Amino acid sequence: MVPKETKGHNPTFDLSVVIPIGGVSNDYSKLELNILAASEFHFQVVLVLDGLLHSQREQIVNFVESSYPEFKNVSFYETNFQNPGAARNFGLNHASGKFITFWDSDDLANCSKIAESLTRIPEKIDAVIGAFQQIDLEDSPSTIFRTNRWSWRVDLLVNPGFWRILYRRDRLGSAQFGKSRMGEDQVFLARFGIWNRKVAISDEIFYTYFVGNPNQLTRARNRFKELRATIHELKTLDKNQNFVNVMFIYFLVIRLRVSLFKAKVFREDND
Repeated sequence: MVPKETKGHNPTFDLSVVIPIGGVSNDYSKLELNILAASEFHFQVVLVLDGLLHSQREQIVNFVESSYPEFKNVSFYETNFQNPGAARNFGLNHASGKFITFWDSDDLANCSKIAESLTRIPEKIDAVIGAFQQIDLEDSPSTIFRTNRWSWRVDLLVNPGFWRILYRRDRLGSAQFGKSRMGEDQVFLARFGIWNRKVAISDEIFYTYFVGNPNQLTRARNRFKELRATIHELKTLDKNQNFVNVMFIYFLVIRLRVSLFKAKVFREDND
């Protein structure tokens, strides 16, 4: 039986991966590949089964348990937040690796490149930003997004991509994901104060992000309400921040307002 908890700090884990799993899909093929790859490199994997149906839960649990003890680095928890941000916050409290990252259950991570980068991170570095590939399921061409030491702050505004970032666990402070189900990752980056951190840049592709899935939250009809809630939450964060972080929050709010406007236009064009 796979243990449902991993308690305390385990220094043998260089990286902890938190993966929230909602009940919007029955396809866990990419999740299984990520678990296999993460286990090969001895990453801690924290699965948060958030509001799953019994059949969905059994599919995931049976996969993990069928390979135990090979998957003894994997722990899973059952919650009913029905909110990816809340599920990630829960998983964060059970992550014990030196670094931590967050993946989605319907994307693919490049564990070999991540593991290689982990061996070269100086102690002074708070976070590592890798490249990522975006694949549109409705339009086959893929795009690779890279950044550099001169433009990474601006690039994070255009493509936050929090899942391609490795965060040093003991320097997260009070960073938490937002309450809304959309843009909650940008609240996390704002609370982490990433613009004011010592960041390393990697040209290696850490992550492949898939878009165009009809089950994604970005296509939900209540996305307007969710975006407004995130904007409000961000605006409440700037009271106790230094100037650099206040500017980051300010530009995030502008970005989200633009996204909200585009979403409204899209809805009007399709109604």
